[in-house]
Amino acid sequence: MKTDRTNLDEILLLLRTKHFSNLLVPGYFMKADPARIEADPVRRFNLLPDEVYLEAGAGGPYLRLTAVNQGDQLAMRVVGKITHDPGLPDDEEAEAGVASLSEIYFGEADDLPCLSLRCLLDDGSSLESGIVKFAEFTFAGDQHVSFDPLWTFGIRIGQPNTEPRFRANHPGVFGFKEEYFWSADD
Repeated sequence: MKTDRTNLDEILLLLRTKHFSNLLVPGYFMKADPARIEADPVRRFNLLPDEVYLEAGAGGPYLRLTAVNQGDQLAMRVVGKITHDPGLPDDEEAEAGVASLSEIYFGEADDLPCLSLRCLLDDGSSLESGIVKFAEFTFAGDQHVSFDPLWTFGIRIGQPNTEPRFRANHPGVFGFKEEYFWSADD
């Protein structure tokens, strides 16, 4: 399977042929504050949710979802590895990392086939290039994960029935004009 591609066929091939094991969000560890180290010695991990990854198998490939066009669209890309934002804080002790959210969204499952993908599209979307307004994935075991790039702080990751809320919360200019649905049964 080729990676770092942008066309819909490559995305659907990944969804059709791989099982997913993890939902990862990049971020960084900040150095501990010397004034608070005695009271709170744990280093803080700060998420950078402008980009999230669905991991297929152990160690990829990955479906990278990125908020693009100032958070107006969601770009989906098949990639071979996780990359870190070069814009980490200007702190020599900040350390890049990723947070696993798989137990929150997948439970104890670690080998889930994707059953369907629903995308909402508008004039700024390019389905063939993997750029959509909103995406919701359904995995085996009735696990749903949605991605809304219009959230102020990056990509909002949602659970079942997020799509109707997206439609209600983003009418008019931020709304959508059409819908795309893919099913593994097709």
